[in-house]
Amino acid sequence: MKNRYHLSPSEEELSAGLTGFVREKLPTLCTSAHRGESPFPREVFDELGKLGLTGVSIPEELGGLHASSALQATIFDLLAQTDLGPAIFLSVHGMVSGLINRFGSEEQRKKLLPPLARGEQLAAFALSEPEAGSDAAALSTT
Repeated sequence: MKNRYHLSPSEEELSAGLTGFVREKLPTLCTSAHRGESPFPREVFDELGKLGLTGVSIPEELGGLHASSALQATIFDLLAQTDLGPAIFLSVHGMVSGLINRFGSEEQRKKLLPPLARGEQLAAFALSEPEAGSDAAALSTT
């Protein structure tokens, strides 16, 4: 498939490598055994970490890929072509990592981002409160 995003030559190269992973390995990892039984297939996340993709929004000096928006969209798009689940959990991981990078203290960034970039830890967030449900605009926690 021709990439619809404007990527640099190095981003095109990474995208091509991911395309091979998506076509050959991802289908074997995203089996029906993971659906409904295991809410999170750790093997998939581990493989994405080996590819460096768990650091999409983390600066290179902290072990990340610091991917452009176009490359991130390409990554999520390619993953979603095989299974939407990995695209969602990797995008949430990247979003939370990006928020830590942008708003965290220097100490938090140095402590939290390298293991997130390596895929040793999974970033996530909660979007629910008793009075707000999952209405993000009504949340009161800061």
